[in-house]
Amino acid sequence: MAYTRKLFLLLTLLVAALTQDCKNLPFAPKNCDYYTQCLEPKFKCGPTGYPIGYGNKYCNKFLEFFNDFTPEGQEWIGKTLLCLKNALIPVYESTKSITCSEIYNIAFDSHPTCYTDSGFCNLFADPRIGFTTIKGLLKVLEVKDMASIPSFKQVIITAGKCGKSVLDAVWKFIKDIIFSFKHNDKKIEEIMDYFGNDW
Repeated sequence: MAYTRKLFLLLTLLVAALTQDCKNLPFAPKNCDYYTQCLEPKFKCGPTGYPIGYGNKYCNKFLEFFNDFTPEGQEWIGKTLLCLKNALIPVYESTKSITCSEIYNIAFDSHPTCYTDSGFCNLFADPRIGFTTIKGLLKVLEVKDMASIPSFKQVIITAGKCGKSVLDAVWKFIKDIIFSFKHNDKKIEEIMDYFGNDW
């Protein structure tokens, strides 16, 4: 009987510790565990779902290439990673059933605000910082992920929040990607049709 009570107590403490970690992990800077230790175990979206296939993947890629950004870019990355994790706290804490598709949409809808509130627009005030930012983003982002309508939508919304000069710079970036990879990816044609071919 004493063994059963000890085992029960140990399991209770373990569950409490894991729950506490999931309450603290969204606030951990330079840490991507929230996606793998909290969101994925709860929602089981799999390797292509948002927690593993996008959130965790890009959180780790930004950290991998962190030193390729200017100090201003690094500050933006740190703030953005925290914001993106925090945007998913209501999803994690929700008591209602949430599908993996809903998680994807909620997460993607949070991206433009997290980017701009974290200082993305300011990175383009200085051309040197803007250029270094774009070079860093090219190392982090994968064309196959960027070649989707939700990804392009978030880029356009983010650029629109920043103003015309940033919109022009991002639009040029998008066109460069589209024209350089057009022959390799059917998705690019779908995106070009979505936005129109007159650019």
